[in-house]
Amino acid sequence: MGHNFLLVTKSFQILLLYFSIANLLDLAYGDPPYRLCSNKSNYTDNSPFQNNLETLMASLSSNASVSKIFNTSTGIDPDRVYAQYMCLNYVKNESCRTCVAAASQDIRQLCPGDKEAVVWGELCQLRYSNQRFLGHLDVSGNIPQQNPKNISNPERKKENTSQDDKFHPGKRAQLSWRSRIHIINGIAKGTLYLHEDSRLRIIHRDLKASNILLDSNMNPKISDFGMARIMEANEGEANTVRIVGTYGYMAPEYAMEGLYSTKSDVFSFGVILLEIITGRKNYGFHKSKRAPSLLAYAWELWNNGKELEMIDPVLADSCCSDEFSRCLHIGLLCVQEDASERPAMSSVVLMLKSDNSIDLPQPQRPAIFAGRFTNHHEAKANDCSVNGLTVSDILPR
Repeated sequence: MGHNFLLVTKSFQILLLYFSIANLLDLAYGDPPYRLCSNKSNYTDNSPFQNNLETLMASLSSNASVSKIFNTSTGIDPDRVYAQYMCLNYVKNESCRTCVAAASQDIRQLCPGDKEAVVWGELCQLRYSNQRFLGHLDVSGNIPQQNPKNISNPERKKENTSQDDKFHPGKRAQLSWRSRIHIINGIAKGTLYLHEDSRLRIIHRDLKASNILLDSNMNPKISDFGMARIMEANEGEANTVRIVGTYGYMAPEYAMEGLYSTKSDVFSFGVILLEIITGRKNYGFHKSKRAPSLLAYAWELWNNGKELEMIDPVLADSCCSDEFSRCLHIGLLCVQEDASERPAMSSVVLMLKSDNSIDLPQPQRPAIFAGRFTNHHEAKANDCSVNGLTVSDILPR
């Protein structure tokens, strides 16, 4: 099969939304179609190239009814147009035809006047060009893009640092218990805003420590909305065939089945909360030989009444044991394996600020991935179960 490798990195259609909470930044509208326009050469209206392109685009969907991969061309050089579509192998021919028909319309609307363009739908890809591209490797499009934000000023660099940087072993002591609680509350409120208070319901899908920026006053800002999806207010969950995210933070239903919802973000928040209060990372925790994951270790100690053993050693003199236990309890509620059992972010925010005035429900077992952990920890029937499946096919960021 001839396949073009010109454009390895997909470019997404961006919808910038502005939020008022915690100086929240930009949002990338993650729903297809995605498009990549060459902007190198253009055709004019009613030109021979446009006529050939219109003819070709009008005919592609009919072929999609019988073939999931098809390439063709029409016209005479220099106005010849080459095109190819590809549908996912498992989709039905009618779904392929529908996707190609939509892509044929989208590609002309999204890249008007361009002599070369690519669009990606949920189930198909479509490309056309004024040059023969099948069977040719061309990496001329893989050029570095200049960052429009000026970070050359050293003072500018200090404005925001990743929470992940702050939890470097040599820097954890800079974060007091009060600072950590402040950060946790800020992340919770920011996530709640995305889920319930913004004009559109937004699922971040990649909440993790490195995507939480801290300013000089330790105010958290949620960043990197490249994987975010917008959902209708009445949508409970959605499904995707392309699973992307960061191992250790992805909810099990998303990692294994492609299902995502607000409860997926709740799971990721729960992981972040546990990492903040313990000073330990979930990813790679199996190397400690204590448990398959940080979640499993927290669950085991909490069930045995030994959760205080998880307090970050650098917080020994400043951490309130009751407050730590409550935060760990909330974290375990957020990372429960069953998404329906996880609290909504509105409930999480309420639980965090209520001290002991609200009784917390008993958490169910967390999701535990133990694909690399085989020689130390044995699951106990009454406290956790180990999922022996690996997720090695998932694309980390």
